[in-house]
Amino acid sequence: MSLRAGLALIACCVSSAALAQAAPEPERTVVVVGRGEVRKPGDFANISARLSGQAPDTAAALSALTQTRQRVEAAVRRLDGVTSVQISSGPLSVQQPVNTGCGGEARSMLGGALCTPATAAVQLSVRVRPAERAGDVAAVAAQQGALNANVQGGGLDRPEELEREALRAALSNARSQATAIADALSGSLGAVLRVQDLSSTNAGLAAFAAAITPTAPTTAPPTQGGAVAVDDFTPAPVARTSLLAVVFAFKPGPPGR
Repeated sequence: MSLRAGLALIACCVSSAALAQAAPEPERTVVVVGRGEVRKPGDFANISARLSGQAPDTAAALSALTQTRQRVEAAVRRLDGVTSVQISSGPLSVQQPVNTGCGGEARSMLGGALCTPATAAVQLSVRVRPAERAGDVAAVAAQQGALNANVQGGGLDRPEELEREALRAALSNARSQATAIADALSGSLGAVLRVQDLSSTNAGLAAFAAAITPTAPTTAPPTQGGAVAVDDFTPAPVARTSLLAVVFAFKPGPPGR
């Protein structure tokens, strides 16, 4: 073997040994998806209702609507135990009468003519505190002439705090799962290497949340006496769900552990 060939062979062997020593060991990890769900009673409740006024002409219908709104607002604000009431209304809807000679009777047949009085209507939104008085507020509003009083649910003043609690619960759940896996493999967990929030990217989560959200009952229309019996209804607690994909380092234990 020539000197040049021998040197090339030595260099090749040294290079191969160096590469073998430099090759990193494969990363050993445990990957889990943690789920956290937390619930908290709402700070307030939202209620919607329709107010309407009917009369032979539009001016009288608007006046009737105004009187109904004043009665509803006054009754709601006087309710014992209600600490705060915020009331807002949507766009006003006004329908002209079809036949002004019907005496304001709604859709009655007189002499073969269809009678429809003037109607003024508006959608009312009420935010009430505390949330557990929502059913009482809906009942009082219905008794004063509000139609379709509907408790739409509750809300929080600081929802971001509940979201952080859900994230902490999801991470704790992930660690619990990963610890059980590591124990089953006779090893232990190392540091958290990666975390990915799946809450916003998981399309099924939104459907799941919608499926478990309770639907608020709608009250029956007013009777001839104007009173409606509405069951006491406290909105369901506000819920937040978090999904986290967490990668932990895995430390294998000694053989026979």
